[in-house]
Amino acid sequence: MVVLGEVLVHGADMLRPVGIDDMVDPSIASMVMGVYRRVGRVAFHAAPAARVTLVATDTGLRLGSGPEVQGQAMDLLLLLANRRQVLDRLSGPGVPHLFA
Repeated sequence: MVVLGEVLVHGADMLRPVGIDDMVDPSIASMVMGVYRRVGRVAFHAAPAARVTLVATDTGLRLGSGPEVQGQAMDLLLLLANRRQVLDRLSGPGVPHLFA
């Protein structure tokens, strides 16, 4: 799952800045989110979603507890990988708690 996550995250890192949609199946991104949530502090030197519930609006996946942060599964995966550039694509009462 970690290797798959690396392909997804780094693919988005390359494609999104040049305006290309990464077109990742949301169910695949959702499969990786649990692992990334567990290893985030060690692997990415941050755990921005430690105190919130992540809700993937395109798959219905819910992870965690606390105020909700809603977004597409790929955006939530990028958040778990410490990519702050997705903050404007997220919503919900938990957003102010990210990176706090």
